[in-house]
Amino acid sequence: MNKEKKFRYIFKDDNGKLYTEFFSLEDIERGDVENALMGFDHDGIKVEIIAKDDFTGLEDKKGKEVYEGDIIYCVKDRFGKGQHEYWSVEYEGSKFIVFNQLNSERDIEIDIVRGNDNPFFSPDGEKENELEIIGNITENPELLK
Repeated sequence: MNKEKKFRYIFKDDNGKLYTEFFSLEDIERGDVENALMGFDHDGIKVEIIAKDDFTGLEDKKGKEVYEGDIIYCVKDRFGKGQHEYWSVEYEGSKFIVFNQLNSERDIEIDIVRGNDNPFFSPDGEKENELEIIGNITENPELLK
C-alpha cells in the first residue's frame, strides 16, 4: 500500500479538553508539533500529547481519512440480516488491521478487499458493506463498550 505519511495528534489540556491536529511527516521534521505545543502554552493552556495515530492511506465511505485508533462501523449483510459491528483500526507488525471488538478472535488486514477505492471487510470470505468512521478510541472509548 502506497500512502502519504500523515499523523493525527490528540492533545489533552489540564481540564480534560481534547484537541486534534494533523501533521505530515514533513511538518513533524520541521518542528510543527513542538510549535503547536508552544502555541497552546502561549495561550496559557497546558497540554500533553496523548495519541499519535498513523494514517492508513484509506478513506471511509464518506471520504474521511482512516487513522490508527479509529472506530469503524460496519453493517454485515449475512443471510439478509443487518448485523451491526464495531471494529477498531490497529497497527500490528508492519500492517494495519481491523479488530472486531465483539469477538477478539477476528481481525483482518484493512486493505484485503477494495472496491471503488473504498475499503471493504471480508473476514469470513463474504463481502461486507463499506466502512464508516464513527469515532476513535482516544476520544470515544465508550463506543467499544
